[in-house]
Amino acid sequence: METPEKPETYDVVVAGGGAAGLNAALVLGRARRRVAVVDAGAPRNAPATHMHGFLSRDGMSPADLLAVGRDEVAGYGGELLEGRVDQIDPGFLVYLAAGPLLRARRVLVATGLRDELSELPGVRERWGKDLLHCPYCHGLRGPRPAARGARHRPGLGRPGAAGAAVVGRRGLLPAHPGGDR
Repeated sequence: METPEKPETYDVVVAGGGAAGLNAALVLGRARRRVAVVDAGAPRNAPATHMHGFLSRDGMSPADLLAVGRDEVAGYGGELLEGRVDQIDPGFLVYLAAGPLLRARRVLVATGLRDELSELPGVRERWGKDLLHCPYCHGLRGPRPAARGARHRPGLGRPGAAGAAVVGRRGLLPAHPGGDR
């Protein structure tokens, strides 16, 4: 039983319940490790209606992929916790923003990327609709973009790569006609 003095102990606490975090938890669960996945429920690809180029899942919604992944992780005994990791202290004491204190033998950080949007008018309103952030989620099957205008920042502060928002000579342009397909 968990108490503030004696938190639940896991072999691995995974911070991030997206595809990478769930896949890691699945493999660890299959290896009979005690795993907890802490997920804030805010995946970067939430605006996308479909994913493309993902073997056996082409056209599946990102939300459906995560639901299937959660079920698979739970099937191997992995625990799924809603929340956000706020702090990790020496000895791998993992503090959640709201929720139990966890102890881990290892911590795997799978928090992904964070989009930094341009301050150009219209970007926020059109982001993920006709300004598309991911060629794999949105499938970018239309014309080639004229320019790229968003930057992605990994959650741990490493330099990001160019994004797929499109800024043309006449302002913001959809990445392909009709938005997400």
